[in-house]
Amino acid sequence: MNEQTSACGGEPWGNRELVLEFAATVFRFQGLSDAQVFRIEQRYGRAIPEQHTRVEAIQTGVCKGDLPVHDDPLRYSENNLYTPLTRQDARGLDVEGYGFQARIDLKPGFHGQLWGENEILLARSIVFENYLRTVAAYAALQRRGLFLHSAGIVVDNQAWLFLGRSGAGKTTLSRLALKQGADILSDDANMLLPDAAGRYHAGPVPFAGELGDVNKDARQDYPVAGLLWLEQDDCLECADLPPAQQLARTMACCPVVNVDPFRGEKLLDVIENLLKQVPMRVLHFRKTDPFEAILKAIGVKTDA
Repeated sequence: MNEQTSACGGEPWGNRELVLEFAATVFRFQGLSDAQVFRIEQRYGRAIPEQHTRVEAIQTGVCKGDLPVHDDPLRYSENNLYTPLTRQDARGLDVEGYGFQARIDLKPGFHGQLWGENEILLARSIVFENYLRTVAAYAALQRRGLFLHSAGIVVDNQAWLFLGRSGAGKTTLSRLALKQGADILSDDANMLLPDAAGRYHAGPVPFAGELGDVNKDARQDYPVAGLLWLEQDDCLECADLPPAQQLARTMACCPVVNVDPFRGEKLLDVIENLLKQVPMRVLHFRKTDPFEAILKAIGVKTDA
């Protein structure tokens, strides 16, 4: 962490710089104040590298900004959930949410600018995390990967990704796995990136759902062994899904980029490539099913 001037078009909050690293991606924020750095370090400390990394970073300048006042309380609401607005174009996108505006340029170069009126609010999750999630989603797609709304569970050094609608049981399943001693990448979001051979690996991101921040290693990744769509039912079984449903359901779990018409073709291509390697299946399960029984249903051999 160094003292730097902001790369943002405007007056920076301070001269502090903060670097975050997760899923083999580096994010550098410039123009922060001491108070902002303190709060971000408290929340994302495990994603701060111990040593300076030589990996090319995605830079964001953070500045003060006078934002327009909106009277509509539902302006940032979608399906009763807080959802920042995005406006995409050929070069990138504008983002607007409670207490902030941002510009993310994807070409030429990948960099961002983040403006806010309130020094402390800008460092809180409602601003900083929503911005970081958006940048991470586009960073994954730039590298032919995906930022997936999912639960990631590690079994025998392989990652199993569980996807589904809100309330489908991602956190419940993660909690069951955690009690059995499995490692949890996240019960909310995971980043999938291809290695040099094109095989997809899942790495944790510093975003957590109801389960909280249970993964302490932000740099360990695992080969993806399976994609499971969760359906609560009165039975326990795993079944194949038609290709069109696999594609549609994976697309639905790619936040922000799945509504970008300028990157839609690339997103489809990446999803199709992933599903060729790891087809999605549907897991019908009950919340009372033991985790070992769920592993058996999806084809994982256990000692039991």
